[in-house]
Amino acid sequence: MRRGFLTILGGGGLAQIATIAALPMLGRLYDPIDFGQLGAVMAVVSLAAVIVHGRYQMALPTVSSQREAQALLTTSLLLVLTLSLPVVCIIALAMGRAPDELSPLTFVGLAVLLTIFSAALDCMAYWRSRQGRFTVSARNAVLRSVAVVVSQIILFAWAGWGLIAGAAFGATVALAAAAWDWWRHDRIEFARFAPSELWDVIKRHKHFPLFGVPQGWLAALSWNGLPLVLVAYGETALAGQFWVAYRLLIAPVTLFGSAYRQAALPALRDLDERSGKMMALRHMAAIALPALVVAAILFTFGENLFVAFLGQDWALGGRIAGWLALGVAADAFKVPAICLMQARGLQKIVLAWEICVIIPRYAAVFAIVGFGASLDVFAAFAITGLALWALLPLPWLLTRSREQEARTL
Repeated sequence: MRRGFLTILGGGGLAQIATIAALPMLGRLYDPIDFGQLGAVMAVVSLAAVIVHGRYQMALPTVSSQREAQALLTTSLLLVLTLSLPVVCIIALAMGRAPDELSPLTFVGLAVLLTIFSAALDCMAYWRSRQGRFTVSARNAVLRSVAVVVSQIILFAWAGWGLIAGAAFGATVALAAAAWDWWRHDRIEFARFAPSELWDVIKRHKHFPLFGVPQGWLAALSWNGLPLVLVAYGETALAGQFWVAYRLLIAPVTLFGSAYRQAALPALRDLDERSGKMMALRHMAAIALPALVVAAILFTFGENLFVAFLGQDWALGGRIAGWLALGVAADAFKVPAICLMQARGLQKIVLAWEICVIIPRYAAVFAIVGFGASLDVFAAFAITGLALWALLPLPWLLTRSREQEARTL
């Protein structure tokens, strides 16, 4: 587990370094409204891409049969191609308003294209993890990041279009690299499946779409719903400030969570309940202190850091980041517990946790944003998430397992 985790984390870390290194230039080439357009498109992509594969790709590291794994990958990719358009359309209709600078048709078309690319890349990453090709995943992450930032710098004259086109180009390059890796290593042995075989796989792993899809979507909505709310209220520039602060903070957590899941799921599958809980608690304790230290630094110095790093136009983004850092710390803290629950097939509990977080979080947001968008929106959003994610996983993790109770009796 450790080798795969560190390899994926290292490659993703280099990718994030490339992105962060380019931000001082991007922050001066593009204004908050441009980033608001990108943020709106990518928020829809994030909400769609997390569910269009049915979450079947998460079963790839946990099944023992290679043929079954191939069927899972085939099923996931077919679902991506089938569901991306209707899912994006539903999200866009619920949003009710595209950014003023993009026509609704263009907005939906870009979101569909990027959803297909992002979801397919996620499926291929889990496949490579099953095959033990962690180095390829790390290399592709760096390649995608470099392609995005270079193209966004070149296309700055296109304003918001340049940011979106750069994101699409980076995803295209990464998907081409993933397809080439599959062609070289897996094409010959990859099986063909009758529809009945795929249907059997769908039924056998139905708990992933039944519980994993709502849980994954709620987890994505928890963060990506806010820029869509801001755009719907006509606050595209504020959505851009939020998006940059959010991406800077959530990028390392997303990277950590993805690397941890890909590396930890096979290991957690083989542990008994007590050992799995102990492992999750150890990892959560190791995450908590550094996450809170970073949050305290950003809460105190966020505005000054953003002005120095991105320019004077981003002072508000720094104040937003100070609050968001609290919520991001909670998102990092919960990763081991969520991963353990998924490895043990307890998606129902994770789904219940997500519901318990998202309802009060957005109740607070809508109560405040109705009186005008302000920093109070981000404060309520972050504090609610921090408090609930700090409390919800602990009772289950600290409860004695059935194996322990049996030994005691």
